[in-house]
Amino acid sequence: FLILLLAFNAEAQLKKFETAVDYNDFIVAEQTKIGKVIQEFNNTFANTTDSNVIHKVRIAIIKQADSSIIQVKRMSAFKGDTALKNTSISLFKFYAGAAANEYAKLIRIFFNKNLSTDEMSKQIDVILKSITGTEKVVDKNYGDAQKAFAEKHGIKLTENEFKINE
Repeated sequence: FLILLLAFNAEAQLKKFETAVDYNDFIVAEQTKIGKVIQEFNNTFANTTDSNVIHKVRIAIIKQADSSIIQVKRMSAFKGDTALKNTSISLFKFYAGAAANEYAKLIRIFFNKNLSTDEMSKQIDVILKSITGTEKVVDKNYGDAQKAFAEKHGIKLTENEFKINE
């Protein structure tokens, strides 16, 4: 019991970072993990006709986003600065919510045999525009917070090499 208690306590402790670069890189690494699962979803959606397989990858996005949210929530503020942490959590919540709701709707629409191709395209387009519109806002908030964090703590941001192929 004591070992379990100690293990749980170690897990529950806040992650502390010595440098702003390490703090930022940890958040970016979590974002990249989510991005890789989103890319896997996009590839699976394009390359399979099995809705069950697509749903499994959709659920994997939610699980990864939820895991990343937990990891970032466990971070202590860097020198009192919480803006980057908070906006990354909002971004990750967006990813989880989109996968849980809009991505599920996209799959249902795509596999609905009762819809004409035109009606399917219209419904999918509406959902994609909604996702894109919301993503622009949360992504901009995250980017702005990251830039402000970098300026405040004297670090140089570099382009993340990981890109989702859309």
